[in-house]
Amino acid sequence: MKLIKIGLFAILFFNVANVHAGCLDGISTTYAVVSRVLGLYVNPGTGNSYVVLDKENCTAEPSGDRSLTSNTRNYHYLWFSNSDKVMIATLLAAKANEEIAYMRVGSEVSGGFNRLEFIASPASSIGR
Repeated sequence: MKLIKIGLFAILFFNVANVHAGCLDGISTTYAVVSRVLGLYVNPGTGNSYVVLDKENCTAEPSGDRSLTSNTRNYHYLWFSNSDKVMIATLLAAKANEEIAYMRVGSEVSGGFNRLEFIASPASSIGR
């Protein structure tokens, strides 16, 4: 009986421990992220908007030319300007169609997040 309890505890522990793992965990630089768009934060008053990446099901190249900010790694958000109407339309289409998108990670912007330089959706459109 004790062995069964230990086994159940181990299964529960490892399942719970993996819930918070994300594709940006443990990497400091990357080139791009391939992810579904979970949501958008659009703030027309400030011009600051964010795309929310699918933390549990995204992939990131473990090396690249862009340093990841701690905010991007922790929250899995990328910043974009809400004046970029094509970016917003592409993000909304990717979200609505539940497509996996290829997102190029850019440099740090004010607020401590990385910029979303461009998006290709679906990711397969560029061979990803």
